[in-house]
Amino acid sequence: MNKPRILIVEDEVVVAMDLRQQVLALGYEPVAETRTGEEAILLAGQLQPELVLMDINLAGEMDGIAAAEVILSPVAQNQPGRVDSKPATLSG
Repeated sequence: MNKPRILIVEDEVVVAMDLRQQVLALGYEPVAETRTGEEAILLAGQLQPELVLMDINLAGEMDGIAAAEVILSPVAQNQPGRVDSKPATLSG
């Protein structure tokens, strides 16, 4: 059975490490971690995770809400490499 794949988007290193440990302990596969919304959009399109754990306050110009909107937007959904994930946010 394939492990569900999770993208972790968190700008605080210690929190990201803790999330990774929890994801692994629950039997999921953390496919990548990033600190910015901009990179999260790219990684989500490339890696096709089943779930994106997204913090709201991120490093960079884009917050987690804006990044999630782009990832889940109809335009992104119609593109090759689209993500069909459900939104989940973590407040910082």
